[in-house]
Amino acid sequence: MKRLKHFSIPLLGLKDGKHEFEYNLNKDVFDSFDFGEISKGEFEAHVSITRSSSHYELDFIVQGSMLTACDRCTAEIAIPIQTEEHYVIKIGEERKVEDEIIYILQNDHEINVASYLYESICLRVPMVKKIDCEAMNEEQKPCDKNTLTFLGEKNNDEATGSIWDSLKEIKFEN
Repeated sequence: MKRLKHFSIPLLGLKDGKHEFEYNLNKDVFDSFDFGEISKGEFEAHVSITRSSSHYELDFIVQGSMLTACDRCTAEIAIPIQTEEHYVIKIGEERKVEDEIIYILQNDHEINVASYLYESICLRVPMVKKIDCEAMNEEQKPCDKNTLTFLGEKNNDEATGSIWDSLKEIKFEN
């Protein structure tokens, strides 16, 4: 996690009020995490932390796109993702996250927001990864035409019948 050190926000030196931070998330950041579907992409994160006398409020907006294989044709596509999150940071007896409340220890001097940014992006990844090719002209479509042709042929084979249909005609004697 040394590579993610620049995502640490020092809490100790923050004065009351709002403080703004900007981060870029790319392949280097995604490689630091062992979980999730995202390995390639470019995202920009705008993070603001507001300090008051009793707690901190952490807000961020992340937008960008992830690169992945299309579930229809396997071509590499860019899926746009945008997310907004709000957390309250409070001092607690143990480090934990409950709903939108992050509990930190009294002697914690900073908070690293990399995992919160990454997890919020992962939660916005669609179940089916595809783009709307019908709205694009032929030059814009990233589709793998060989795969689509192959799948079209397979669908035609299934529509005309299969070799298993002939087994239905066998009559067995009991």
